Parts: sequence; C-alpha cells; structure tokens
Amino acid sequence: MKDCTFDNITIEGGKNYVGVVSRAVSGRFNNITLNRMNVTGESYVGSLCGYTASLGSTSNIKGTYLQVTASGDYAGGIFGSTQNTINGVYAYQYSENGKKDSDEETDYLIKGRSII
Repeated sequence: MKDCTFDNITIEGGKNYVGVVSRAVSGRFNNITLNRMNVTGESYVGSLCGYTASLGSTSNIKGTYLQVTASGDYAGGIFGSTQNTINGVYAYQYSENGKKDSDEETDYLIKGRSII
C-alpha cells in the first residue's frame, strides 16, 4: 500500500486483527497518512494494521489524533503488533506539533505492546 491518506475514519471491528488492513504478512507500507482515526476491537488492533510480519521497506507513515481501543492484547496507534523493526514511522498523540511524538517513552503509539 502506498500514497494513501485516511482521514476521520471509525472502524469498529469484531474481534481480532482490526485496522484499515487486518493482517499483512508481506509487502510494504509507504507514504501513508492517518488522521483522526477511531479504531476498536479485541486483540491486534491498530489504525493502519492489526498485525504485520515480514514487511519490506516501510517508510513515511504519519499518524495524528489516533484513538485505538482494545479489550484484549496487542494494541498500538499505527500497528497493533509487528514482527519487524519499524523505521520512518511517526505517531503523534495530539498533533504533529503537539505534546508527544514517537520517542522511546511513547513507542506504544506506533507498535503495540502485550496487554494494554
């Protein structure tokens, strides 16, 4: 997936693997903007993708005003869970010029952690 913008979207998934893309076991995400996303599910919940593995060169992904709610495990602002190292991906809790960005303390904004 590349060169996409998702704005003001609500996704209310059933159980697991919830996001614009439920699961991605290969491929790439490039030049994607997520803004004002509200995503709800049980486990593996993220604005862009619930679960990823074996991604190629993923880059230039930005997310602002992301709200992800999971009743189970593995939730993150952009990816619910990933098996990869992620570079060139930025999530902002508020706006791009807002309070927190995707530094070490707010890594959960990008890549979900076990048991939220």
